[in-house]
Amino acid sequence: ERGIELVMRESGFTEKITGADLIITGEGRIDKTSAQGKTLSGITAAASLRNIPVVALAGSVEEGAALAQEIGLDAIIPICHKSLPLEQAMAQGKALLESTAANLAHLKGLRDETD
Repeated sequence: ERGIELVMRESGFTEKITGADLIITGEGRIDKTSAQGKTLSGITAAASLRNIPVVALAGSVEEGAALAQEIGLDAIIPICHKSLPLEQAMAQGKALLESTAANLAHLKGLRDETD
């Protein structure tokens, strides 16, 4: 059994996404292997059955990342620039992720009118 299937079943993932308008997931790196049965493929499979778009925030986006879009990923958003050294990116990971997520939340339709 694939690990993602076990985690999704035990966490009740399918039930938890019912009624969702969008799923935002995170990956350390998205590359040509991301579509090959990893977490991302399990999330996109469950979401596609319910017509829920999926956006991935990624620490890095490498060659072959477009393959992830072939399995149902709607958008890939890197949280840092390639010019940032890995050590610095890791040290600033939390702030980079928070900033990227805040920018994503400002997209029209993703914010609650009371925010």
